[in-house]
Formats: sequence, C-alpha cells, structure tokens
Amino acid sequence: MEHRTLMRRRKQRVKYVLQTLHVVGLNRLLLEVTIRGLPTTIKERLMHS
Repeated sequence: MEHRTLMRRRKQRVKYVLQTLHVVGLNRLLLEVTIRGLPTTIKERLMHS
C-alpha cells in the first residue's frame, strides 16, 4: 500500500519536472528567437526610414 502511493507521487513529480523543463525550454527558445530577430528588425526599420 505504502509503496504504491510512493510510486504515484514519484510519477507526479516526474510529470511536474517534465512540464517545468518544457516551459523553460520554450521560454529559452522564444528568448533566443527574439534576441536573434531584434537586430534584423532594427536594421530593416533603419533601412526603411
């Protein structure tokens, strides 16, 4: 009985960690895209103006 609840808790924790990693990964990806995209947008704006 005890063992089963422990396993369930561990599964939930793994799920939570995976979700957190996924969100962090997405945020990092967005940050990288923004950082890479900003210089080009600034250049384009300077070229157009």
